[in-house]
Amino acid sequence: PKFKAFVGHSLSPESLLKGTIHVNSYSMDLLMDAYNQTKKNRISLTPFMDLTIPSVYDNTLCPPGYHVMNCFMQYTPYHPNNGEPVSPISHEQIKKVFLEQINEYLEEPLDIHYMDILTPFDLENLLGLTEGNIFHGSIGLDNLFSNRVSGKVGGIWLCGSSAHPGGGVMGAVGKQVSQRILS
Repeated sequence: PKFKAFVGHSLSPESLLKGTIHVNSYSMDLLMDAYNQTKKNRISLTPFMDLTIPSVYDNTLCPPGYHVMNCFMQYTPYHPNNGEPVSPISHEQIKKVFLEQINEYLEEPLDIHYMDILTPFDLENLLGLTEGNIFHGSIGLDNLFSNRVSGKVGGIWLCGSSAHPGGGVMGAVGKQVSQRILS
């Protein structure tokens, strides 16, 4: 993908695609609007998108001249209703929003040969994540840091994303629990 922001940059486009690319994160108002849309069970029309392009590091993932792009879109409701009675999430609607938003940042529209969309409902059914939430619950101020469950509850050691200190997939919870068990 050729991002408009890369035009005239001294670094090569390939090196600029390394790491994480954030889309629609340039203001708190925009992020709050995306979140507030989801609170109303609507798919945000300007979602925060966290992009990675792993084929920059491993060119065996796709044919020459192409890339693999992962996109984590926030916020996507579990049961979007868009003002109507609750209905299953539309993969086509998610695709439409993604393409409209990403293409705003590109010199040319994406040439997509395959797209796999996993909604919160899909994540719940495929991976057992309650309501498809990778953090196992809201990450509001009331659920951060020491406000999260920690350690052993009954006979079970908690070491998932919802336990203190949280953090998604960084592994800090598992490290903490293993250290406590071994001590």
